[in-house]
Amino acid sequence: MDIDLTIYQGEDQFHFGEFALSPVLRHAALLCFGDRARRGQIEFQLEESEDDRPWTGPPQVRNLTDRFARCSIRLLNDGETLAVERMRVVDLFGPVLAPELAQLQPEETHWAFRLRKRRVATLLQVAEVLAERLLSNERPAPEAEGSVDVDPGERRHRPFTLTPMAATDAELVQPSTLGLDPERLGRLNILMSKDIHDEFLRRMPLSNRMEEGGFLLGRISKAADDVHLVQITHITPAHRSGAGVIHFTFTGDSFLAAAQLIEDRGEDEQLVGWYHTHLFGLDFSMGLSSIDVDLHLATFQRPWQVAALINIRRRDRVLRFYGRDEKTLREYDQWISDDRTSYRPAPRPMGDD
Repeated sequence: MDIDLTIYQGEDQFHFGEFALSPVLRHAALLCFGDRARRGQIEFQLEESEDDRPWTGPPQVRNLTDRFARCSIRLLNDGETLAVERMRVVDLFGPVLAPELAQLQPEETHWAFRLRKRRVATLLQVAEVLAERLLSNERPAPEAEGSVDVDPGERRHRPFTLTPMAATDAELVQPSTLGLDPERLGRLNILMSKDIHDEFLRRMPLSNRMEEGGFLLGRISKAADDVHLVQITHITPAHRSGAGVIHFTFTGDSFLAAAQLIEDRGEDEQLVGWYHTHLFGLDFSMGLSSIDVDLHLATFQRPWQVAALINIRRRDRVLRFYGRDEKTLREYDQWISDDRTSYRPAPRPMGDD
């Protein structure tokens, strides 16, 4: 992102931390333009002007950015302008920051922010959440023992060859025997017990200070040639992972530990996917970031492997699952079983249509 958003607390304006601008700007666009801001692009441009009046709140929010008191926000689709608003920067960001900051520090009545401009305008995809680091609240990815640096541009003799592993044949099952409505099944269908579902949403210990993640173990079957049933049987945190407030990183050791766990359990399970959390979501409708999508497509290459996203805000959690659809990822339905033999549709996550 070409503009940084720094937050200050109290009348004395002590440095509080950094907010990722992308979700703040996306939420501001939703307030300005409504649901149509969920698609297309947003163009945000600072304009030179002086106006130190705060957004009154509560809590009060003040813009400390020198010379740039006003801005324009434009909604575009394929280069065509659909709508544009010009206003004070504090009136754009105040309604978004105030409720979020009030949840972090309920007793504080005065806040301020500063935009550090590196380029006048920036374009962003609406669904994208940037993986910036906030404060020093971060767990770096550990270095693997015995690691070496490799220059991919250096020509060298290949010391080994790779042989692709044969894909495991998935058992063909009749959806009706599992209580599944064939008319409601998609390309991927995520099945889990109520106990596993409750673990995602209630029992699994998750940090509210940094993103966390791990692996999903389970079994794969088919209701038809192009209809996979992904049954999740176990959730395990990633071993030796790296994390920050809005990013999460797997390491080679993470995958080795997951493979060892599958062998130790002896339950005829496979690595059916991964999960991670998103923190400080300005709304629960926020999905995978472009970085999440790239990670999944590059790392989890089986057509039935899924990505579980847990959005966390204070004590609330929302669970969604994503999987392959042609060249990208899309959300797929969840099915819950009380007895592991008959499944029912899971309630739709809040914020969905």
